[in-house]
Amino acid sequence: MKQIGIDLKVKEVANDLNLSKLKSFVNICGVDSERQKEAIIAIKTDEGEGTGFLITPDGYAITCNHVIFKANKITARIRRKLSYDGYFDSEYECAVIKTDPIADIALIKLVNNIENGKSVDNTPFLKLFDEINQEDIAYDSNKTFSLFGYPGGISINDNISYAQGKIMSKRTKESGIDCFWLDVTAIKGNSGSPVIYNDTGEVYGVLCGSDLFTGEHTEEINYMCPVKYIWKLLCDIEN
Repeated sequence: MKQIGIDLKVKEVANDLNLSKLKSFVNICGVDSERQKEAIIAIKTDEGEGTGFLITPDGYAITCNHVIFKANKITARIRRKLSYDGYFDSEYECAVIKTDPIADIALIKLVNNIENGKSVDNTPFLKLFDEINQEDIAYDSNKTFSLFGYPGGISINDNISYAQGKIMSKRTKESGIDCFWLDVTAIKGNSGSPVIYNDTGEVYGVLCGSDLFTGEHTEEINYMCPVKYIWKLLCDIEN
């Protein structure tokens, strides 16, 4: 386990992230995009910026491994919409719990509020999709997906962006990792963004990057890492 200035014991993390508990979570955000936005986090490190999303009410979150790779300091911002016009921001110091460099995903924990030292409690989070039925849905051309994130990073884009599209195809990388190509617009800073299945409001995968194709026309296609690799990462912790 890689840690950044914060002591989190493996046993403690495993107890918090019991898989049965995770799968039993009620999808509190549902298909409400405004609620879903409150589960999106803006990540800053001493190496760069990216996006992530909360998967538990007490601050566990998923992002891309390359977003936090080699970082000595990681912070994450939660933005909540107020009942009247405006937002309330909270910034937290983070610890890296476990990474999968090949699949390019990472589990982090928002630990201490930088302003008051308090931990995350009862925050909106996104429910993970059941990986068993994933490929059946991916190839249904009628199904749409949403992408939330911070294109360009929080320094350039202070507000969460929203895009919608479909899955184009599946391919297997040389590393053996499966990925899905998306017809969704995204740029640097979107790395770690959740790809949400619109029918249920559940996380279907993580936006990880893009592939560049050259020829008569140059084309850049974004791809996501499917949710099965998130479940595998969490399972490895529990075991």
